[in-house]
Parts: sequence; structure tokens; C-alpha cells
Amino acid sequence: MRLLVHPIFKEELAKVRERFPQYRSNCGAVLAALRAGDERALGLFFACRCKRGLQVLKGMLEAPLAQFAADIENFTSPARKLSSDLLCAIGWTDTSAGHQYLVEVLHRSQNPLVRADVLEALAYERGQFEDAVVIPFLGPEFSESEWLSALYALEFKRPDPQLVIPFLEKDGQFLRIFAAQVLIHERDQWHLLEPLLHHPDPMVREEVQSLFDVYKSEP
Repeated sequence: MRLLVHPIFKEELAKVRERFPQYRSNCGAVLAALRAGDERALGLFFACRCKRGLQVLKGMLEAPLAQFAADIENFTSPARKLSSDLLCAIGWTDTSAGHQYLVEVLHRSQNPLVRADVLEALAYERGQFEDAVVIPFLGPEFSESEWLSALYALEFKRPDPQLVIPFLEKDGQFLRIFAAQVLIHERDQWHLLEPLLHHPDPMVREEVQSLFDVYKSEP
């Protein structure tokens, strides 16, 4: 498979191909590196647009996910970073089996940050994505991390605006921004976003202004 992203990955990919010359494709060599425990190859998994390797990813995910799931307070741990990256890689494969696995993790995990990471991973799906899996996590019983990830996953999916509008009034700049990113696709809701152009938080003002700058020029 041809490398389609920044040339910065070419040197790293060449090293992987040199280590695993028996594989004819970039993805084959990258998956071999992952099987060998080379976590750095995850970046190449995305860079090479790989769409297979679910079992390899699941095998790598088992230990860090269990470690992070048991340590709810340590949300900046290396285990969380690795498990989050692996979950996103599974979403990226956009397969039925991968989708089923993510949904299983989403519903069995007791750690809200793990659930938030799975919701973010679902955003990488295209054909397998299901609004009905994500929308319930906009409910009041869930955490801010879950709300943010659910809004992120729904950004281009055009959910019912009434599900998103309440987040414009929530505490937290990122909730307002993420809600605006969803609602900017609904021109009949722009009047609700315009007050944010005068919000006291400069980040909210700047992000919403940038959204209008982009989408006002579109038909």
C-alpha cells in the first residue's frame, strides 16, 4: 500500500520494511512490527492507511486497557495513551468485527475515561458507525469526558440538534466548542451559536468565529 501522508514517516517505514523484508506490503511489515511489540509502529498503521490487523491490535490492547481500566484516577498514564491509540486504530479499520469489539468494551467498562476513549475511537469509523451507539452518552448521567467524546464522534453525523443544544449552556469551554462544531452544520441553528461570538472566554469566541469563517463561505 502506498504511503499517503507526511514524508516524516518515510524513514521510519523504511526501517520497518528493512526489519521485515518477507512482507511485500507496507501494512504487512507494520503489522509484523506491532506483533513484535513495537508500539512506535502504531503511527505507521495510520500513515499507511492500514485496514486490517484487528487480532494484532486486540492482543496489544489487552494489557494496557486492563491496567488503565483499574486505575481510574491516573488519566495521563502511559497505559491510557497506548490503549487510546489502539482503540482508535481498531475504529480506523472500520470492520464489523472491530465495531462489535468497540461496542462490547464501551458497554462493559466501568471506567468513564475508557468509555470516552472508545467513543472517540468510534469517530474513526465510516461504514460501521452507528449514531444509536453514541447518542445515549449525551445523557445527563454521563461524565464530561464522555460528553466530549460523543460530541466529537457526532460532529459530521448531523444528529437531532435538540440533543446538542443544551451543551451550549454547560460549564466548560470545550463542551460549548464541541457542541458548536456539531451545530455549525445546521444553518437554521446558527442563531444559537452567534452569542458565543461574544462569549467572555476568548477560546470560545475564537473557535466559534473560525467555524463561521469556514462554513459561511459554503453553499
